[in-house]
Amino acid sequence: MTPDIYDKVIKYVDILKISIYGITKDVYEKSHRGSLKFEKVYSNILGFLEKTKNLKKKPHTIGLLTVTDINKHEMNDWIKFWKPKLDEVYVWQPHNYGGAKNYRTIDHTKQESCGRPFYGPLYIHIDGLVSMCCFDFNAKLIIGDIKTQTIDEIFHSEAYRKLRKAHKTKNFKDYLCYNCCQTNYDPSVLLYATNKKRKAGRTNANLQDLKPEKEDGNNY
Repeated sequence: MTPDIYDKVIKYVDILKISIYGITKDVYEKSHRGSLKFEKVYSNILGFLEKTKNLKKKPHTIGLLTVTDINKHEMNDWIKFWKPKLDEVYVWQPHNYGGAKNYRTIDHTKQESCGRPFYGPLYIHIDGLVSMCCFDFNAKLIIGDIKTQTIDEIFHSEAYRKLRKAHKTKNFKDYLCYNCCQTNYDPSVLLYATNKKRKAGRTNANLQDLKPEKEDGNNY
């Protein structure tokens, strides 16, 4: 989110969800790791918000905090800082990331579809492979290839059809969905949300369906 692409983001993006896992340099960089630098990231985000604050047409901005042992002590400060700056913010307990972690308990006797195979969105890996889920970081849930197929072809692919069938029948054993916490409904994992229409287990891809409510005339 560098200043040179602000205009393109404003023109083409409807919903901009930003994962911001810390409010201080030490916590942010420990959480995100890699080459991300706190000062640069915050400068880019705040610069974008400053540029768009008086525009009538602009992306709907969402701030996301996933709470861990590294950042949980900053949760209230994070909410206080980002709540007035973004259209909405919410805070979650950590996911199991498709079974890669064990933050949440999976009860295989009470599994339901997460809804992603029916409502999207698609997740495109850097090499063009298309998955149904952003938790599929190891590309185990591939339903197409954007380099050789159109989006319409991917949505009508055999792999996609089989995945939808698995979710309709709740037979997840052949998929990473079997050990994914998203197939176990637990409302307690949503710790905080300014938009009261945000609910655990509810697909949030449709902005119109989740239009923020008002508080004293302002989005909150």
